Amino acid sequence: MLDELVAAEEFVLEAAGGVAGTAGSYHQGRSDFFDLMVSGAARRSRALPLYTFDRRADWLEGAELVGHPGD
Repeated sequence: MLDELVAAEEFVLEAAGGVAGTAGSYHQGRSDFFDLMVSGAARRSRALPLYTFDRRADWLEGAELVGHPGD
């Protein structure tokens, strides 16, 4: 469905190329779509490292896991 939305002429997507790339990574199932979009935006704007509390997102390129309270 994501691929169809990116290709649809009826929609104008900000950073459509980023969405298309994210859709490809999302199909691999390693992270959720939101994490991939945030990571891609951080890379494109050179706002790295990307600090995250999400243990499932710390594998993303440029992401650094911030400790959880009580760890």
